[in-house]
Amino acid sequence: AYPDAWRYACLAGRRACDKYANVDAAALFERALAAAKRLPELPAHATAEVWELLGDVRERSGVYDGAVAAYRAARRLVHDDPVHEAGLFLKEAWIPERTGRYSESIRWIRKGLNLLEGIPGPVAGRCRAQLASWFGMIRQAQGRAAEAITWCERAITEAVAADDPEAEAHACLTLDWAYVRLGQRDRAVYSARALEP
Repeated sequence: AYPDAWRYACLAGRRACDKYANVDAAALFERALAAAKRLPELPAHATAEVWELLGDVRERSGVYDGAVAAYRAARRLVHDDPVHEAGLFLKEAWIPERTGRYSESIRWIRKGLNLLEGIPGPVAGRCRAQLASWFGMIRQAQGRAAEAITWCERAITEAVAADDPEAEAHACLTLDWAYVRLGQRDRAVYSARALEP
């Protein structure tokens, strides 16, 4: 009963995910994806969504190699949606960032930004803002404060235009960190803005 297995495993996996029962959620999403192999009529975006959710719960559980594999499987199914694919590149960039492999993170973020080149609209703008914000944060972690400032300013501009307060706040905090690192404490005035409702 593959349709029922797909439906109920997805439903239970989402419920487990909402309760941060990440190991249980991963097992349920894996069960759903096993059923999906027998359901060629499933839309690719539906299967991609479950692969992405599997990547998320694996990442939260510290199963980094498994998370990367899941994000890549999702990316293969959304190659016709550059905004979604760029968002998956960002998630994949988080994995090496966790372990200090910053150059690898930068490579994935650049791939995401390249995909969004010239794509208009607020959804693409939010994705660009998030990618730019993380680019700035990673550059700051590498000790490249001047470059971090450039990227954070770009992220703030994109975030304001696309109405993405989370990306804006992240960039503001990193911007202050960079100014403090450069000894320019008088210019580190963005943290309060990050806390605004």
